[in-house]
Amino acid sequence: MIKLADILREVTEGAKVDFNDKNEPTAIAISQKPLDGEQLQTVSGKRSTDNFNVYYSLESDPKATNIKNAQDALKYHPEKINHDDLKALISSTIKAAIPKVDYIGFLESKGGLNKLLIEVIKTIYPEATIVPIAKMEYTEIDDAVDWEQFRKESQGIQKAIIDFLYKTAEKEPTYKIRKSGEVQSKIIQRLHSKYDLGLNPNVKNKKLPPIYDVFVKCISQGKKLLLVDDNLHTGTDFLKIFRAVDELKDKMIEEVTVYDGKEDKKEHQRRIALLTANYAKVRQNIAGYVLYKLKDSDLKA
Repeated sequence: MIKLADILREVTEGAKVDFNDKNEPTAIAISQKPLDGEQLQTVSGKRSTDNFNVYYSLESDPKATNIKNAQDALKYHPEKINHDDLKALISSTIKAAIPKVDYIGFLESKGGLNKLLIEVIKTIYPEATIVPIAKMEYTEIDDAVDWEQFRKESQGIQKAIIDFLYKTAEKEPTYKIRKSGEVQSKIIQRLHSKYDLGLNPNVKNKKLPPIYDVFVKCISQGKKLLLVDDNLHTGTDFLKIFRAVDELKDKMIEEVTVYDGKEDKKEHQRRIALLTANYAKVRQNIAGYVLYKLKDSDLKA
């Protein structure tokens, strides 16, 4: 048995993956107590993305090596993770910070870790409704482009975006945006969210997904949404979702601020000021959670 042992400084809790001679994962341990040979340490971390919070439970030690294999084991072999241990870890990260959740947003992802995270988080917030968030399926690949952002880019970046998209569209539609490396990740930052949020201005006459209604309720009614993904690296996926929610909030405010002359003007102004202040609280109503945060060095096998 080969173990990735003694590659981290001593920490009080974390995650350890055991590998066989073929470098295949054989066991995954997650604990609130010290583990001999941990590859990931528990951090109860929080990252602010566009003034929305994203929480995470694990990250690698700067001195660690071969971390990518351990993280891949979490993502693609979640059946080896003990549910009770995972629940204890996640609860320690988010329960105090997010005492109540009305909706759990399930981001579509390859690998089975996301599904396990949703199952476990549902036991932490049993009253919450699970809302699947599928990846956007395009019939016209150009609709993926954020044209306002595209026009600001250099010709070199514009060409890279075009090459990436038309390689994606080599087969018959529909198309999904996927990244498979650092270069693709940088390109995707210039596109609209790869998830179907009902908020891509290029896509017309398409049925709104369930998550759109949840966004509206988070803005106008103070409902609480927890978006769940397996890992966080650049934060692009969350950033694009949060910015889309902000744009929806601004649009909703614009729609209600039109003065029709039927009510007292001062009362209208007071009501709009109160409504705007309430809508601005959406940053407190929507948060994200991932199991582990990736560092650039982690991506090297």
